Amino acid sequence: MLTIEHHDTTEAILLGDLFNQLGFHQDVQPNDDEGDTLISCDWPIEVLSLDGYYPIEGLRWTKPEDVVTLTHLPLDSDNEETVPFLRCAPEHLVLKKTSDSSSDWVQVKTLNPNDIVITRNGFRRILSVSFESNPPERLCDLQVAVAHSYFTNGILSHNSHFLTMLGANALKQGKNVLHYTFELSETAVGVRYDSNLCDMESNQVIDRKDEVIAKYKDMQLGRLIIKEFPTNSATIYTIRSHIERLDVKGFRPDVIIIDYADIMRSTRQFDSLRHELKLIYEELRGFASEKGFPIWTASQSNKEGSTSDVVDLSNMSEAYGKAMVADVVLSISRKSHEKATGWGRLFIAKNRAGRDGLVYPTKIDTARSKFEIVGQAGSLEESKQDDDAAQKQALRAKWKELKNEFSSGPKESTIATVPSAGH
Repeated sequence: MLTIEHHDTTEAILLGDLFNQLGFHQDVQPNDDEGDTLISCDWPIEVLSLDGYYPIEGLRWTKPEDVVTLTHLPLDSDNEETVPFLRCAPEHLVLKKTSDSSSDWVQVKTLNPNDIVITRNGFRRILSVSFESNPPERLCDLQVAVAHSYFTNGILSHNSHFLTMLGANALKQGKNVLHYTFELSETAVGVRYDSNLCDMESNQVIDRKDEVIAKYKDMQLGRLIIKEFPTNSATIYTIRSHIERLDVKGFRPDVIIIDYADIMRSTRQFDSLRHELKLIYEELRGFASEKGFPIWTASQSNKEGSTSDVVDLSNMSEAYGKAMVADVVLSISRKSHEKATGWGRLFIAKNRAGRDGLVYPTKIDTARSKFEIVGQAGSLEESKQDDDAAQKQALRAKWKELKNEFSSGPKESTIATVPSAGH
């Protein structure tokens, strides 16, 4: 069940019913290589996310996928009736609470009973994760501007912290940073910079405003300008014009951050999205070379990348041509067991002017938009071997624990009996 706003009218509607009302039916034939059916959304409809309503910019019928059903219970009550609250694909992303002060996006298939997830009504505990035995189904999905998340049946269902870290590190070196955002608001991006530079969690920045101001007085930083443009509205000409206006006012950037180039608008229209994306990256690289400053942006991996040990160039979504154009390509990947502990991998997938193919163990703190390399570089093959060894060690430890438990003798039964109705 979605909560949507349309022409200032708010209503609750099933996702499938919304697709049918818009004439986007399940029997429409797939239009991409993945078996998905994608269309852009031109209707003035917004969907409720964590901090307000955001525009729906795309609709998608997936290829046939397995289905997972979750049930939940309010965190503070064990007696309320359980309700199945989400049917989705195993790779569907939800926001899981990982500690008292942090949370992380995880795939539904990695959830276990008693895990805590974020919902419209606060934290809720997972009671069960059941995989349906029915044939795979085509599922409906949304692409939401700015927040890239929305409430489905009350649960928050699925952006880039790494770009903020790059900009913040440049500021610490006295560089001028120009940060373009096509997803988050200027305020939200500013909070991420405050969080990183002042070393506090982003959800504390507003309440600790005086402390933030005091910290900045003791810092020697470059200048930061954050500029927001609506999704799919800015072209290279938009960026060029804005930079020229800033130049007249005496601001010249040393680094440009674009969050993110995949949702810019191409200056030419093609039948294929991948051709438009390749052109966007070519235009950005040409502009960077002309002006003599670096441009950093982010992209997403394809479905195969979500389960890979390391995300490489073959996992870039939509257009491999983006990787061909870029001078440097870094990837960040985390498996489900690493997300809970804040660990991940940074992989140098391409480096036109130096060595690539290196994997660095990385500590990731999304609450502060910080990434810290904490070990020596290794090769891709070494990283896979280390990951296999870690999994085998964890399995051996678990097997030893189970053997000790069984060898300690019989224990008191923990099986509970439930009285039947009427007794």
